[in-house]
Amino acid sequence: MTAWLVSQDRLALVRIDDIASVQIIVPGEPDPRLHPMKRLERAEEVQIMVGSRAGVTMCAATCPGRDALWARTELMRMFSLLKGTAADNTATYVYAPTSWPRRRPEQLWQVSSHMPEPELIQR
Repeated sequence: MTAWLVSQDRLALVRIDDIASVQIIVPGEPDPRLHPMKRLERAEEVQIMVGSRAGVTMCAATCPGRDALWARTELMRMFSLLKGTAADNTATYVYAPTSWPRRRPEQLWQVSSHMPEPELIQR
């Protein structure tokens, strides 16, 4: 099985086995790697950014700061589940909705055997 993470704008794919980093970026922060919990909790919108060994960096999801740690943890859990799946010559696509629902979704990361339809980020 080949599992791909689909960017939020549906224009880039990163093979899950090639993912080298998953970061939470708070837009507007001087150093995006430093975000104390209070600032993260107050952030209206943060990005879950994924980097690959091949140098591709993409936004996997945009969510409220209060849900960022949960979204990142769920993405890492999804990676673990997919890496443990036996190979069967199929492609699997993992993606998040382009717009965040009012409440935290029960399951953020969706899995499909078909590439999701191209969508633009809704702001």
